[in-house]
Amino acid sequence: MSSAPNRKMTVVEYLKAERASASRNIFFDGEMFAMTGVTREHSLIAGNTFTAINVQLQNRSCEAHINDLRVKNARTGSYFYPDVLATCESPKFEDDQFDTLVNPQVIIEVLSDSTENFDRGLKFRDYQLLESLKEYVLISQKEMYVERFTRKTESTWEFWSAKSPEDILDLAAIDCQISLARIFAKVEFKTDDRPDDDLKVIEEAAKYQSSGST
Repeated sequence: MSSAPNRKMTVVEYLKAERASASRNIFFDGEMFAMTGVTREHSLIAGNTFTAINVQLQNRSCEAHINDLRVKNARTGSYFYPDVLATCESPKFEDDQFDTLVNPQVIIEVLSDSTENFDRGLKFRDYQLLESLKEYVLISQKEMYVERFTRKTESTWEFWSAKSPEDILDLAAIDCQISLARIFAKVEFKTDDRPDDDLKVIEEAAKYQSSGST
């Protein structure tokens, strides 16, 4: 389970607590939420995707990161830990700790039952206010299915999806291409109805988004 939301806190309080913490916690709407473990499928998908991107960026002035680098949205004051992120801009950090990036161009999230509504809803709305963000990718861990949202204007996003091994995820912002076969390499999809027990980040917010949507 994710942790229950704490009292409203300031960004300064969050960063002080987070930098002293042995675990990762995100910060959203003035509250700090703990992140818990991931499934094998989640880990494989994130790892496969990061590796494919990182190899293509090796000889270029670009960076890719997996799991542990925070992203700050200066407009909303939120802090998230994307599963994979990348930028070909000169990386900009919040301060001289160099642990909080403020200008990602590509953000990739691996979906789970507990976070899907949040990743599609409140989190995506928050991410859209990141001026640097060009592409937002959602990857299912329950089936071979990838969605990409590409920014066309400040408020317009183009949707693309794919579900075949030979389909190619094209990340134009960083000039990288990844086949779905590579993204889902070694992943064994569940065939029963057991609930997922993977990354459960701010479950309360995800439930709120689900019940509050119209």
